[in-house]
Amino acid sequence: MSPKWTRSAIGSLGRAPVTAAPAEPARNGHTAGGAISLDLRTAAVLLSLVGATVSIYLSAVELSQGQVPLACANSGLVNCDLVTSSAQSRMGGVPVAFLGVVWFAGMLGLLAFEGRLRLLASPALHLVWTGGGVLMVFYLIYAELFLIGALCVWCTVVHVVVIGLFLLAVARAPATAS
Repeated sequence: MSPKWTRSAIGSLGRAPVTAAPAEPARNGHTAGGAISLDLRTAAVLLSLVGATVSIYLSAVELSQGQVPLACANSGLVNCDLVTSSAQSRMGGVPVAFLGVVWFAGMLGLLAFEGRLRLLASPALHLVWTGGGVLMVFYLIYAELFLIGALCVWCTVVHVVVIGLFLLAVARAPATAS
């Protein structure tokens, strides 16, 4: 039997009782008791949604030409305006934020259909996709630090998310016996 948390146990926050997840193993993201467990795939989906949201926001800032404000410091080492308006913020004329939207959409597509299409469930495909993202992140960090001389907080969030997705892809890949 799993323990129950009541209002008295969590204070007067006005929350309904919550059932703690039992110790039985998870099946399809649910425990035997019906509670949802946070597995690696779910964590990857959540991180991808965070990355997509930030990329969409930065794309909206780019497209709006000043109508959507860039909520970030604009002086000193942290200078989002300098980073997002630099030459390095575009690749082949396409804003990097747009590429981020496409990359995260691709990641969400891989995760959404991996149960239906065997190829999309391939650990190698997830490692290649996220590994490519990490290589891009390394270039962008290099550009921020050494070419632009400033950091963008929103960009850093995306960088951390991409590296986190790569680490999740590594953790989700089956261990090979040597």
